[in-house]
Amino acid sequence: MAVGCFVTLAPYYLPPLFSECTRRYPGIEIDVVEAETDQLVQALGAGRIDFALTYGLGLSAEPDLRSETIARAPAYVIVPADHPLARQGTVELAELSAEPLVLLDLPHSRDYFRSLVAATGTAPDVRYRTRSYETVRSLVARGLGYSVLNQRPATSQTYGGGEIAELELRDGSPPLEVKIASVKGMTQTARAQAVMELLREVAAATIP
Repeated sequence: MAVGCFVTLAPYYLPPLFSECTRRYPGIEIDVVEAETDQLVQALGAGRIDFALTYGLGLSAEPDLRSETIARAPAYVIVPADHPLARQGTVELAELSAEPLVLLDLPHSRDYFRSLVAATGTAPDVRYRTRSYETVRSLVARGLGYSVLNQRPATSQTYGGGEIAELELRDGSPPLEVKIASVKGMTQTARAQAVMELLREVAAATIP
């Protein structure tokens, strides 16, 4: 069977999913397609994957798909560890309006992050763009700006050895919904249903 997964969700959900699947269902082999939402939608329509794990962004425009929310990932801010607000614990995006934004530049995601900043009545000063989640964190750790993300690594250290600090948002920003998406009317195999149930369990145990 084949499963699709949004690129930034894969490191959080796939390892525990595979571990539990190997333990409970050693006979199931899973091929994975890691991609962005639009590519996952195409793969679903072409029958290349049984279902996809992705954010809800963009799915509402796909009438041929059904989706189920299995988790919610609130937005939060990252700043360099030595930033004046680093020990504050919480922040409003308006407090960072004079600082450059490091943007996770993926389809749909970029619009979501921009909208959070725009809701404060200010235009985001996007100084750096990257499609890599970890590059965002590394740029912020270098003091090149702040960023807004959703999934939370278990460590504040970046690949480059820098440190970031996480700040909870006080803006009441809507969380992103993590969803299982599949084609309407398609009957899932017993194996696919078993893996989907494991994914629900993984999501319930995952702290975003």
